[in-house]
Amino acid sequence: MCLSRQCSVLSTWRRIPSSPPWHSVTGSANGRRSALPSALAWAYLLNPFMLAASAGGTTSSLENLALVTTLYGACTAHPVLAVLGLAAATYMSLHAAVMLLPAACLLAYGPEDVVTPLRLLGPCHNGSARISGASGAAVNAALGSCDGGTEDSRGKAATTLPKDGELLNEHQQEQQQEQQQEQQQVKAQHELIKEINREAAGEARDNLSGRAALETRSLPQPSAPLPPPQPRPSFPVLPWRQLLQCTLLAASMLVLLVCASDLYLLSVPTPAAIEVHADADGGSTTMCILGAAKQLLTRPPASTGTAASEVARRLAAAGDWLASCWAVRVYSSQVLLDDATPNVGQWWYLAMEAFDDTKTYIRVMAHSLLFALAPPLAMRLGVRRPLALFLIQLLCLGFLKPYPSVADLGLTVPLLLLLGRQQLAALRLRLLLPASLALLGVLGPAMQRMWLSYESANSNFFYSITLLYGLWQVVLLGQVLGLTLWVDRLARGKERLLDEQLDGRRQGAPTSTTAPDADGAKS
Repeated sequence: MCLSRQCSVLSTWRRIPSSPPWHSVTGSANGRRSALPSALAWAYLLNPFMLAASAGGTTSSLENLALVTTLYGACTAHPVLAVLGLAAATYMSLHAAVMLLPAACLLAYGPEDVVTPLRLLGPCHNGSARISGASGAAVNAALGSCDGGTEDSRGKAATTLPKDGELLNEHQQEQQQEQQQEQQQVKAQHELIKEINREAAGEARDNLSGRAALETRSLPQPSAPLPPPQPRPSFPVLPWRQLLQCTLLAASMLVLLVCASDLYLLSVPTPAAIEVHADADGGSTTMCILGAAKQLLTRPPASTGTAASEVARRLAAAGDWLASCWAVRVYSSQVLLDDATPNVGQWWYLAMEAFDDTKTYIRVMAHSLLFALAPPLAMRLGVRRPLALFLIQLLCLGFLKPYPSVADLGLTVPLLLLLGRQQLAALRLRLLLPASLALLGVLGPAMQRMWLSYESANSNFFYSITLLYGLWQVVLLGQVLGLTLWVDRLARGKERLLDEQLDGRRQGAPTSTTAPDADGAKS
């Protein structure tokens, strides 16, 4: 049921006037219906990772539904819907709160244009839009023939260019016509001024009638002066207003979800296997918080012992009340890393093998690394590439949170199809990435079964596969991030300026634009 609901959410995206054109994400500029929403839905529903997660009975499908709802609400400028999905995702997994910053950037700036093909994204000029080397063949095919090329490539470009960039070509033609008209007017004025100056200097003194006629000739009225160039709008480093609004709304909705859970626990009997306080009403969060506050504030009539022992006794009593709360029981394992159950993450083995005095360090690293990456990524990509920022942060969430699932990658990879015409068109390692992922998908369950079922291997065998799985996600993250930075530079024309500077330094040497490396070089 959850999978079909996600399919319907992914396939019903629409365009609203208050935000950037929604066809810039899921459609095309020529008005044709795009097949991208259907492709996203089928790629999500039929990929083996989601099938395995659904067969295992995990709640990852519900969390993915909440994250897709957040993306849909942010792209269509519905903050309440976006924050509701974010609150629901945080309710199921605390580390999903890191998606707050990408959602705020999407609400503030809107999604970027990911429909324009790569060959139409930057300025076409001779030698600057071609990528040399065998590794850039895919990028050259995506860029098309901007500087000539073979007859077949020119024919294909001529047939596809009006369809993909009709509006862009019309705009460029209008600008060229306006520039030509302005140049003709300026040229005519300069010629007339030169003629009057020659007559004033006495070059045609014998022709008084002609001279009088020239002196009385009135200059044509100059065209209306062009408006001064408008300054480029300056955006703050982070969208603080949207971030504050989303934080307050998400906190409010999270409190409502907690209260709804309390009402449900009050309406059903508490299982006998769960030990709760006698007055906690089935582990209700509200009752446990009130009971803990009462223990801290109320002083018994007869107190024996020192003040330190009295404070310790009150703290112990308040801790007993809080330990009966369902929220503490559910979220404490995510925060303290107490559950050492093997998973596809990187932290369960460290939490299991670490000494007691180093577990605090492991916990701090597990929680801080994910949240430390969010601000720098938002400051670099939040204004111009908010949709790519959301997907990159979603990929970071999938392999840096303490208890991930294969369903996290099963959601991120289909959503990367949104960047298919730009970033993925220049993606390297097209054979290595799927082949290595298929190999890890076979070796992972085999090593886990050899360890837990047949006991013919130890935990190091399975953990080595999880390390390689994490390395695979790091390579994918580096590819997507580097290509996003390269596409952003290409859209702003910086690649052309860099090529011209290199051309001047090399003094006539042939220039070429190279595809970015996996670590996002030339950023």
